[in-house]
Amino acid sequence: MEWVSDVYLQRINFNNGYVEFKTEDKEDMCMEDFALKTGSAAKPQKLHSVEVFDKSGVPKSKVQFDYSYFNENVSGYNKENYWRLKLNSVQESSYNESSNTY
Repeated sequence: MEWVSDVYLQRINFNNGYVEFKTEDKEDMCMEDFALKTGSAAKPQKLHSVEVFDKSGVPKSKVQFDYSYFNENVSGYNKENYWRLKLNSVQESSYNESSNTY
């Protein structure tokens, strides 16, 4: 079976500014198995935050994601095979207002 490398959206430009997408490493995949299957040493990613900027580069708003894993109590070899990513909360903030957590 042939594998395709992961591609992650980093930025979208629009007339009045741009949106940036930040990622961070996922921990729910055994890297040895992943590297053997894909030929890649890069860890799979999860979305950490989305930030909106105006055309001058001034940040306007940000959304951050907080995660944990189902079955985190499983340990031992290949424990990652039992973990599943779980979204705990979404925090929305504006640079001129208070923030909201959902």
